[in-house]
Amino acid sequence: MKAAGTKNNANTQYQFWIQDDGAEEIKSDKFFLQKLKYIHQNPMRAEMVIDACDYAWSSARLYEKDDFRLIDRIGL
Repeated sequence: MKAAGTKNNANTQYQFWIQDDGAEEIKSDKFFLQKLKYIHQNPMRAEMVIDACDYAWSSARLYEKDDFRLIDRIGL
């Protein structure tokens, strides 16, 4: 931890976590759909809704049912 801390200008002594946001470029439809599904399932994992389409601010409804109410709601 001390060696990692001395290599990072943002630290003065120690670094416990890796500084990386994990961002990856979307290079395929398969990868995009995997990440989109993960995002759409977040409200379900949090037990806020039973179906991803039921979450008011989710684009799941748009992708799964061609329902544009979210876009109409925010005036796009």
